Amino acid sequence: MNNLDIIKRLYNYFAKGNTDAIRNIFDDNIEWKQMDGFPNGGHYIGADDIFKNVFSGFKEHWTGWGAHINEFIEAESDVFAIGYYQGTFNSTQRSMKAEFIHRYTLNNGKVVRFTQYTDTKLVADAMS
Repeated sequence: MNNLDIIKRLYNYFAKGNTDAIRNIFDDNIEWKQMDGFPNGGHYIGADDIFKNVFSGFKEHWTGWGAHINEFIEAESDVFAIGYYQGTFNSTQRSMKAEFIHRYTLNNGKVVRFTQYTDTKLVADAMS
């Protein structure tokens, strides 16, 4: 399976909430860079750190949260997913839509690095 197919599967697993399958795609020492200013922004190492500090709050605090992909681009060991986040923040009932680019770096069929690029202000506005 090529890198592009692996990342397409990853988004399918995200949508289904299949945490075991997601973990199987992540390298043991995956580096995850969530933009500062984004919910749970920061730098995380390993699947446990990512699941605890990045993924856990979205279903709890957002209704209809999702990452919708418009296009994938493969470039050597990297795959870029271009799309948008969409959801409604529960405590404010404000909705948002923010475009993003996700960069995944793969090695031997595993994601070793993720970097997020998005407009954090649109998300913050929905939360405040």
